[in-house]
Amino acid sequence: MVNATRAEIKALKEKMGCIERRVEKSEQSTLSCMNRVTDLERYGRRWNLKLHGIPEAANEKVREEVIRICQQVLPQERDQLPAAIDVAHRVGSKRLNDSRSRAVIIRFVIRRYREAVWKAAKNNPFLSDHGLHFTEDLTKEDRESRQKMWPMIKKAREEGKSAYFVGGRGYIEGVEVT
Repeated sequence: MVNATRAEIKALKEKMGCIERRVEKSEQSTLSCMNRVTDLERYGRRWNLKLHGIPEAANEKVREEVIRICQQVLPQERDQLPAAIDVAHRVGSKRLNDSRSRAVIIRFVIRRYREAVWKAAKNNPFLSDHGLHFTEDLTKEDRESRQKMWPMIKKAREEGKSAYFVGGRGYIEGVEVT
């Protein structure tokens, strides 16, 4: 009876070890898939910008308004911007009892124009005069990463160092920080 119990325990331990290895493999596979999905989402969002501060109106034509604003920001590309902007729409559900307007997400067909608008928007007088500003369309992971790094980036800037973000990564004096 004791030998039979020992044999059964040994068999169960082997089976459990096999199951543990399978679970570990599955966890690694799941993590790999999650990372891949995040990378794909991040890549897709690289074509977008978010525009904040456009007042909401009934029957608004968001795309046309976005094109008009982008033409003010980047006048040298005025004629190309209507073809360079694929879609523009409000993000999220309409907020009741909230005076703040929802952001507008803008999808560019040509990344060169997206980058040009992003660069021209920095310290742009038209945007600041109208209470508008652009932000990058970041994944949740990248937003959380930036939020964690912000105190370091802010401190470095206060010390006169070059500190900035690229996507979800932070850099101080050209060196990536975590």
